[in-house]
Amino acid sequence: MAPEKQRPVRKRQKYSRNGCMACKKRKVKCDETFPTCGRCAKIGAECIYYRVFKFQGVSSAKTEPEAQLVPHSKPESEPESANETSKSVTEGLSNLLANQEMLFGGIAGLSEYFENDNNVTDLQSLLPDYDFSNLQLDNRARQASDSNSSSSDSVLRYDYLYNLRQSFDERDLNKIANSLHINASESLHLQAFVKDVHLILFPLATSYLESPFIVTFLAEAQKSNYLLNAMLASGARFLTEKARIDKEIHLSKFGGQADKNYIAELDTQIDINDKYRVHYLSICFQSLREILENINNSDEKVEPALLTSLILAADLSSNRDYRWSLHLRGAKQFLGKFMGEKSIDSDSLILARYLFCSLEISSGIASAGASSLDLDELATWIPIPLNHGPLSKLSKMGMVIDGYIGDNFCEGGFKMYLGYSDGTAEVAKEIVAAKRNEKIDPFTIAHIFSVIDKAKQFRVVTNKRPYMIPIDSKYHPLYKGADKTQLSISGYYHITSEKLREGIMTSESLESDFETHSWFSFYDFTQNIRLETLYLYVLTSEQFLGCKVSNPVVQRLLKKVLESCCFFIQLKHKDLTDLESYYNSLIMLEETAAKVQYNESTNSFFLNDEELEMLCQKHISSLQPMDFDRYVNIEMDHRIAMFQWCLIMCAYCCIDAVDKVLVDCLLHTLLAFGLKSVRMYISKVKKIWTQRQLRYRNPSGKVVTLDESYDQQFFTKTEFSFLFT
Repeated sequence: MAPEKQRPVRKRQKYSRNGCMACKKRKVKCDETFPTCGRCAKIGAECIYYRVFKFQGVSSAKTEPEAQLVPHSKPESEPESANETSKSVTEGLSNLLANQEMLFGGIAGLSEYFENDNNVTDLQSLLPDYDFSNLQLDNRARQASDSNSSSSDSVLRYDYLYNLRQSFDERDLNKIANSLHINASESLHLQAFVKDVHLILFPLATSYLESPFIVTFLAEAQKSNYLLNAMLASGARFLTEKARIDKEIHLSKFGGQADKNYIAELDTQIDINDKYRVHYLSICFQSLREILENINNSDEKVEPALLTSLILAADLSSNRDYRWSLHLRGAKQFLGKFMGEKSIDSDSLILARYLFCSLEISSGIASAGASSLDLDELATWIPIPLNHGPLSKLSKMGMVIDGYIGDNFCEGGFKMYLGYSDGTAEVAKEIVAAKRNEKIDPFTIAHIFSVIDKAKQFRVVTNKRPYMIPIDSKYHPLYKGADKTQLSISGYYHITSEKLREGIMTSESLESDFETHSWFSFYDFTQNIRLETLYLYVLTSEQFLGCKVSNPVVQRLLKKVLESCCFFIQLKHKDLTDLESYYNSLIMLEETAAKVQYNESTNSFFLNDEELEMLCQKHISSLQPMDFDRYVNIEMDHRIAMFQWCLIMCAYCCIDAVDKVLVDCLLHTLLAFGLKSVRMYISKVKKIWTQRQLRYRNPSGKVVTLDESYDQQFFTKTEFSFLFT
């Protein structure tokens, strides 16, 4: 028998110590061209050079992304001394200031720009046309008088989007702007924070201006100049990215026939909002620098600085480097001041703990970069149950709602900020903990599956897909019993008769009595889609079981996940010929392609990383934008941000064209809401789908596929970014 040929080994290329981060991550030589190196320019990657600046964190001399900052925390029995408290605050502030220059993107001439009154006028022209005079009309009183005047059981009481719209009035924004002493131009960015950033960070909020998130941030911003400017910078960043996304969508849709005036208007918005973002960050960091120089009254400064660090970490989550982690570590050091002080349960600390947990869980599962917690710290910082305060206060704040485990009542079991139960949080925590080990043993995987099974027993209304609320449930809007109860309104999803006529739900029973059958529990949906996609992750990730996506178990679970989405997205028709051609047509490589390495033992082929990138980008750029309206009915609002990571896991597992068009449509819906991080992940999804279409005819004439090892790069080659904002 002939000896088996060894698997080809890709040669490791030399790389430059001073090269950009993208080249360093891929371990290739960088030509160090500034501001964009040749390789990044060629493949369209974000090119960032790492430099060390004078405000590096004082607690660590390391400058590499994996450098860990020691948390400042004490056991409950050991109170902190004044010096330790001051050190904690100092370290936290230092980490906020670390690498601040990199945040500014090299924009120069800011002082001259803002000294020119014409530039303020430019931004003013982008404002909505409303009066900023000091009107005193109370929007809530007006809403109560005219929104539900007909009947106490009006369906409008249960309509989430209707009630959310009613919770905001431009005159309320004016009063807030006056109290914060900001001008009309800055009010635009405050509005973006309140109406857009707010709902990305807290998608299940039931009010624009009265949610615990926005009330807490606005209250602290009145006392803190740096937090206010961080919020304004976040609003400006959102408007910048939204304009960029709108420009990309318009150009991809119309190409050479794009509206030049519209594109010019978007370019103006991008330029002005980005300059304002840098301006706000400059003021924010200047204020923090002054505090760092005079740290005596630290208690008054910790909570707003903590919220500042978390907002900046969330804002930078979509960057392809580790800048977000500097702010997250700073937040941990601020939170460390309150470890063991359980009597301190201010609204800002409760909210900060939930935001911190959400960032840690998201980055721990999705990011290739180091998070701020080690294995020993997970139990302390992400406790189960995830109650960051007394249940009575959490319930009053709207941070938790009750549920059931089987038939047993579970007080405060569903966490509104996270969008799932304590059991699901435990699953995520177990996965994050397992990933910290070099080897994951079978017993750990079996334990994770058992925790998933246990978590599936939880329900708010029903855990039966597609999570339709039964007419005999006390939560149904048309229920007539004396025990009738209303969920928090963000938990309701309602299919209207118009949607039924469009074909969203087409069964005869639904068409004949749609009011009875068209109410769904969104809380149960977000809880279970998270569990099912975490299951998919353990099945397919190479760190765990490493199953092929073609595995029948994987495909069966994927289809169950997508079926559970049927109340807000469905195919219009079953003529899938064009879809199959668009998503799954084979891409044949030339038989003599020089860079193809055929592996006889696995009957597959390898490609140089750079060559593979170019091939994929060439194919993706040749595709016309998918006309989703032709194939898909969809009706989904900003709450889609609640399960964006779940969609990425589904996209990774998609093989069939019918599944791909549904997930592709949902990802582009997320993008349309202005989430910057989704743009990067759509590119990753398109690339892995393209890789699976590549074929090569081996020397014996057999057509073979790309080696399976490339699939796992989807999990490992994420730079340091993760889905959040």
